Amino acid sequence: MTDEYHFEFHTKIVGSTFIEENQKTLAKLKENDTLTLKREKYNLVDPNAIAIYFENQKIGYVSASIAKKMSLEIDFGITYYVVVVKITGSKEKNIGINIKLQIDPSQDKSVIYEIKELIREILRLRHLYVHDAKHKYYYLMKEEKILKDLKNLSKKLLG
Repeated sequence: MTDEYHFEFHTKIVGSTFIEENQKTLAKLKENDTLTLKREKYNLVDPNAIAIYFENQKIGYVSASIAKKMSLEIDFGITYYVVVVKITGSKEKNIGINIKLQIDPSQDKSVIYEIKELIREILRLRHLYVHDAKHKYYYLMKEEKILKDLKNLSKKLLG
């Protein structure tokens, strides 16, 4: 088992500076406030989208590069806590929010490691079948088996 997986990391909320109403909500935030994540599987722009909420108001998103992997983790039962770490920019406009994302420490780390390893393999296969159409069917069949394994691990993780 490798320990290269991050159970806690820092990032910024993206997509919040373009909507004036969001800026009003962001102005209410304080360091250590708790935020909520919500998957948007049917988001037309990005099916991996993960929205960030404060008091039931969407205030932005996890960046697409992080959401690509993290969305699968959430889909298969890994729970994240989100905390405001720092507020940047001016209070009048262009408020930015630095956040800490942390996997729920009560979840079984060994199962999380397995889930993360299988997700890494799925992402690798998806990259391959985009670039190797000749073997796409093989990669899709292999992905289907991994998805079954992930569903079983998800049940184990969620109890």
